[in-house]
Amino acid sequence: MSNSLDSQTQQGTDPNLLSEQTRTNAENIIRHAGNSSNRPQFLECLQEIILSSIVDDKISIGDVEATLKYALDISGENNALLTSSLIDIFWLFDNELENLCLPNDSQKSREKLNYLANSLKSSLSKETLLSRLDSKFLETINLTSNGDLLNRKIARTNTSLLYRQKKFNLLREENEGYSKLMVELIDGLNCFHSNSLDAHILSQHINERIKTIIGSFDLDPNKVLDTILTIFSSNIVYGWKFFLKLLRDSPWKPESQKKFWKDMSYDEQEKELGTFVCEEENLSFSSTFSGKKNTMAQILGHDLQYLYNEKEFTDDSICYLIAILIKYGFFGLDNIWPHLSPSDDEMSKEWDQYKEKIDDLSFKAKGNALTMAAPLPDEESETGETASIASETPQEPTKPKVSQKIGLLKALLAVGELKTSLVILGRYPFVLRAFPDVANLYHKLLHVSFAPVYSSFSPQKDLSDEIRERLKQPKYVPTDVRLREITLRPPDKKTIVYGIDPFGHREDRTQQEVFFYEDFKAENLPILRTLDNFNQIGIPWLKLSGIALHYDPSLVIKLCRIARGFVSKSTQGQDLWLDIIRVILLPVSSLVGVNIDLSNELYNLLTLYDPSTRYALYGEWSSTTIKKYPEMKLQVINTEREAKGILRRLTKTNVKQTGRLLAKVCHPNPYPVFSIALNQIETYDNLVEVIVDSARFMTALDFDVLTFAILSSFSNEMKKRLKPDGTSIAHWLQGLASFCGRVFRKYPNLDCTFIVEYVIKQLKLNQMFDLKVLKELLSQMTGLQPWTNLSDTQLQGAAGGPFLREISLSLIYENKDSLKKCFSHLFTTLRRNRLVTQLVILLAQKFSSSIYDVTDDNSHLKLVSALYDDCCDVLYLLMEFLNITCGKREYYELLPSFDELVKEYHIQPHVAFFILRYRHLKPDTATMNEYADDTMDIDSDANGITNTEDSTMTDFPVETSSIVDLLPENVWECINPDLYESFWKFSIYDIYVPLERYENESNRAFEQFRQIEASGQPYSKQKQDCQKLMYLSENLRKELKEHIQSLESIRKGLQNKCTKWFLPMDTQQLRPRGLASKYIWSYCIAPRLRMGPLDALYCAKFIKLLHSLNTPNFSTISFLNKLFDSHLPSFIFALTPRESDSFSRFLFEILSDVTNWYEDKNAYEKECLGNGSLTGFRVDWLDENNHSLLPHSKFILLVSKWHKQLTQYFEHCLLSGEYMHIYNAIIILEKLLPCFPLIQESGQSLKKAAEKLKENEKREDIKILALGYFAKLCKKETTWVSFNTFSGTVKPKDLTAVTEKHTSADIVSKSQGPDNTITGASNLNASAAEFVPKAENRQTKSPIAGNMASVVTDQNEKKPTNDTGFDETVRPAVLEKSSATESPEGVRSQRSKTSQSEEFKRKERERERRFRGTYTRNIEKPQSRGPQENERNSSRYTKRDPPKRETRPEDENRGDRWRSTSSQNRNARSNESQKRTEANTDESSDFGRFKTRDDDDREARHQTSSRSNRNGKNNRSNDRNDSGPRGSSQSSERQARSAHTPVSGHSDEGRKDEQRNIGSNRRMRQDERRERDSRLQKERQRDRPSMRSGRDEKRRRFQ
Repeated sequence: MSNSLDSQTQQGTDPNLLSEQTRTNAENIIRHAGNSSNRPQFLECLQEIILSSIVDDKISIGDVEATLKYALDISGENNALLTSSLIDIFWLFDNELENLCLPNDSQKSREKLNYLANSLKSSLSKETLLSRLDSKFLETINLTSNGDLLNRKIARTNTSLLYRQKKFNLLREENEGYSKLMVELIDGLNCFHSNSLDAHILSQHINERIKTIIGSFDLDPNKVLDTILTIFSSNIVYGWKFFLKLLRDSPWKPESQKKFWKDMSYDEQEKELGTFVCEEENLSFSSTFSGKKNTMAQILGHDLQYLYNEKEFTDDSICYLIAILIKYGFFGLDNIWPHLSPSDDEMSKEWDQYKEKIDDLSFKAKGNALTMAAPLPDEESETGETASIASETPQEPTKPKVSQKIGLLKALLAVGELKTSLVILGRYPFVLRAFPDVANLYHKLLHVSFAPVYSSFSPQKDLSDEIRERLKQPKYVPTDVRLREITLRPPDKKTIVYGIDPFGHREDRTQQEVFFYEDFKAENLPILRTLDNFNQIGIPWLKLSGIALHYDPSLVIKLCRIARGFVSKSTQGQDLWLDIIRVILLPVSSLVGVNIDLSNELYNLLTLYDPSTRYALYGEWSSTTIKKYPEMKLQVINTEREAKGILRRLTKTNVKQTGRLLAKVCHPNPYPVFSIALNQIETYDNLVEVIVDSARFMTALDFDVLTFAILSSFSNEMKKRLKPDGTSIAHWLQGLASFCGRVFRKYPNLDCTFIVEYVIKQLKLNQMFDLKVLKELLSQMTGLQPWTNLSDTQLQGAAGGPFLREISLSLIYENKDSLKKCFSHLFTTLRRNRLVTQLVILLAQKFSSSIYDVTDDNSHLKLVSALYDDCCDVLYLLMEFLNITCGKREYYELLPSFDELVKEYHIQPHVAFFILRYRHLKPDTATMNEYADDTMDIDSDANGITNTEDSTMTDFPVETSSIVDLLPENVWECINPDLYESFWKFSIYDIYVPLERYENESNRAFEQFRQIEASGQPYSKQKQDCQKLMYLSENLRKELKEHIQSLESIRKGLQNKCTKWFLPMDTQQLRPRGLASKYIWSYCIAPRLRMGPLDALYCAKFIKLLHSLNTPNFSTISFLNKLFDSHLPSFIFALTPRESDSFSRFLFEILSDVTNWYEDKNAYEKECLGNGSLTGFRVDWLDENNHSLLPHSKFILLVSKWHKQLTQYFEHCLLSGEYMHIYNAIIILEKLLPCFPLIQESGQSLKKAAEKLKENEKREDIKILALGYFAKLCKKETTWVSFNTFSGTVKPKDLTAVTEKHTSADIVSKSQGPDNTITGASNLNASAAEFVPKAENRQTKSPIAGNMASVVTDQNEKKPTNDTGFDETVRPAVLEKSSATESPEGVRSQRSKTSQSEEFKRKERERERRFRGTYTRNIEKPQSRGPQENERNSSRYTKRDPPKRETRPEDENRGDRWRSTSSQNRNARSNESQKRTEANTDESSDFGRFKTRDDDDREARHQTSSRSNRNGKNNRSNDRNDSGPRGSSQSSERQARSAHTPVSGHSDEGRKDEQRNIGSNRRMRQDERRERDSRLQKERQRDRPSMRSGRDEKRRRFQ
């Protein structure tokens, strides 16, 4: 150290360098001072520095002065040590300086020492200098004027203190006097308790006696006061009043009597409240400082210091004594505060210790892997002994002493001294959070102060005083719970025992502890009477408490009620209370625990603010507040741990029990629980249902936070909306959307406005992915589903009236009774917030713009099409929901007009028509009021329904003038605007009646009626069920009648108007019919069929309607040519999967009719040509005089051409490699399987294309579709015929090849007989015999191209053509062949027989329906088409096939009798609507067909066992042919097969099997006869004559 100082001295006098050295030396001194182990070195260093400067003169005295001053300035906590050391060194040099320096230099060194001490005295403690330095040295440095005088004063003071005594201040010095004093005090206390004297007189007497004792025994007055205070503290519970009166009359009384709040006037109280307002701004000690010394405070302070140092704890009685003395003004807080322990610095450390404690608890609550791990095993030495040394038993940590300042604060709050307590709390606000007892005492005072304000908002404010008093009375208790009849009695009165505990914890059956000062604590407590006082004074008091309010939930509830009343009355203080909610109420609610009342009151307060404000509060509550308060952090950690454990145990079986636990955890901190639950739902969507069910115990606040949590999850920008492949929506978004829909459906009281508004905002920002949320919300809350996978039967039923529609859609629509509340709540919410119009317009706009709203990074066609379909589904769900819930007037009031939709909102016309037309999908019967009053699924009334064409025209809100501007002018040159308007305004209900659906539902109802009668149910239940079915049947009958009337009136009106729909032909144009068909397709059919499956069916029926109305100048052939034109591939590519399904239904309807006309010449002449009266199939439109129609033979060629074109188009789509081409083409082809392909060459081409996809395609979804379609094609392959056979240009080689049978999935419309059987594939070639093949036809390389070349002439030649596309001048020779050249065993004879059979069956069916009263004229009968099964043909409604049995060949003669008996048995078992005996009914024919199939199977198995190996190939062929359904010529076919099959003898094993089968079959038939006889006998006994007449009447009614 000296070397460094010497070097610094030698470096020169540069001031900059010197200041750096000074700083370095000072820092070294401070560093040595901070190291306690180097304390001697530190003193030696200081001595050497001063010695080098004063004696050796090595360092400048100025540098030493600067170094020491800088060291004192930066010493900090080492200042006391440095000061003490310097003063000791000064004393040392003052006494030893002459010995340290030379005689000549002593004077100079003394001057340096005096200079250094004089310059540093301002930085040193004056008291320490006076106490340690000599008087002469003090005089030298000017600390005293006269050193000798100072020495004399010190001597006199020491003598007076140590050797003189005037008063006795020890008990042992004058025990008699002090004993007499104690006796007088105890006697006075007893006299006070006995009330023998007045308290004032008694206190004066005792004071006189005390004065006498002091004078008589020379007692020290301070010791006397100390004795009085000691006895006071010992008897404070019962004697505080006596001693207080004694002291107030004694010489130690306060200078002025303090005036309490209860004794003040109103003006004085207001003035006193003003002092609280001023003090709140800056809480300090000045308000309660007396500014004077006080003997009483010094005596008590001395006792407090003794107790803190010598004892482990301080008695609470002395703290209450000090609090009472302060309250009554004996001394101030400033007099006693310096004597309290610990010091202020240590008090500040209390907060750090409290935070460390909370942090440790938070760390332990997390339960990380390290803390949960087991301790490591001890290491062992080589000898196997444990190497670790056993640790000594840890000593228990010393318990910290109780803070006297905290004890005094508790005492002040307990006695009601709020003003003084606020001074302490203002300096140490953390005390309320760290010490619950202090917070509870503080809150007790707030209850009293807030009572007048709270009384205006209390729930009991409207109750009478009598009721309030009765509510305060204690509850009656039972006399004896062991008795059966319990009688109540008032509870026993308990003895009140006063105690020192302010909370009165001690309580038993006979005694109840009460705080001794409880009745007097409010005498000086300020009372807040107005809201202004509460805002100015009460709210700062609450902010001082902060989150410590969680210790008193009742005060928080009162605060919520006051805030609600204030905010509801005035909006001026909303910002103030908003800050209170943010800072106090929400954090406090997290720490209170489970308190439903607090949760409800807080939610009632929050509902007064707008949702954005509430959600902002929730966001701060869940993020910022947790970081701000350590207590909340600990609470959230515990909540998350418990929530994860509960969710881990949550299953469907324990939802009720676990749901309660989850709600209990959720009430204090809902957001962390919901955040964990939503994260699990995003990962595991199977938790959606159980979590929704477990939420039944949540409060309104919990659900509101749940909505915020859902919105937070949806709006999280860190989550990607798409899967990594970019083709579908992410799994988390789907799961969360499903949960959102389910929870709003399960709890309809939740407000879904914010979810809908969020989706609307996202759609405005072109975020189409969130459309999934709206789709799930509408689907779940309404119970509606998009029409994506409807069967043909359901679709036919949806075209009927409201009853039939409801029955048909019951499988996809949920029961409306269970969703009444959801329906009404959702509609009310959307209408109240004006969201209906926004949603409709926005979805309609996105209908056309959604494909452009996806960014380039996510522009996969699969994704774009999925989003487009979702938009269509959501729009459909919304329109269906509005159609159900609101009436027609209200519907159109909610929506803009047609012109506004198209012109102002730029919505496409077909979408605008769809929106405005949707209300006309069914008659206006289902209004919201009727819907709300429904009691049954079928409870609706269709009375007075008249949907005439005129009423539809009047009600539809679209003017004809606005339609003209929608399309180009050249369009109106071919078609009339009235046609465009009629097409778009009508629905399927207006042009089509599903007769078969009405009949099936009526029959099913009657069948259920019979089953109920035979079920043996109680009479009341049976009667009720029968009435429901009769009501249903009656309404269906009435609805059918009204539907037919509506259809007749509309057709009648259209018959008059259709003459103007198509303008006359322009002779200058080459193909005007094709141009009109192009416009019809482009502006009518194509846009509408893409809207949905019902619109696709409407388009197909409308085309047929145009043809059946014989619309002038309309060519059906031209439209069909346009439909099957080359635009088809591009049209398919532009479709989405949903639109592909709709287009496939449209195309299937068209192809089904075309196939029917192809197969049946009579049907073609009747339906297409109208026996010469219909012009839709007119050939030559150029010659007005030539009205020739397309003959059936040429129509067959035209159908062949269309099949060839479709094959080319679809093959091109399948092999294009484009995703949408392939996907959409397969969807359409699967739907068209019953009627396309029918040609072998076409099927093989499509099969090869599908096989190539199956093998080479890498996209899994397309590969799966290709596999399915390939399998279906292979199954269908046996029914195909060659192109020559199909087109009739060649005679089939083999009858078997022509008469291939269809499977049940290949049902073609209009080919069903009355017994629901299907004609064979030979029916496809009914007119094949009219064509004679040419020789060159069989020599072509390509089957399709060659056959078509033989039929169609060279198109390069310019010759006039007709609408069919064929040359009129050149006709094939095959068309001129006479029918006389037909071969009797040819295909035509077979087809003509089938046609005659079909015609006979059709006539029989029509005659039966006329007999049963069914309307058939001018109404198309729906056909069960397509691969999808009719849901009414499921096992629930249809009959099962009879068991298959093997029979002997000789039993074949008895087959007819056995089948007849079985048919009768089946009718008896199933209780058919009629006990029909005719063989041509539907049920009997079905059963006969099944039985014939069983007989053929048995015959085939029998023949297989007897055939030889050389005929195995023929046997397999026959077995494969037997798999299809049978027609009317099954027996002849069976004979033909048996005739071609040689029968060999049976082997021995075969004969044994045959004998066993014969015996088994005989026993089975006998059992069936016995069962039939017993069943018929029971039925005859049950059917009484009176019931028979009733059943006949009901049967007639159902029929």
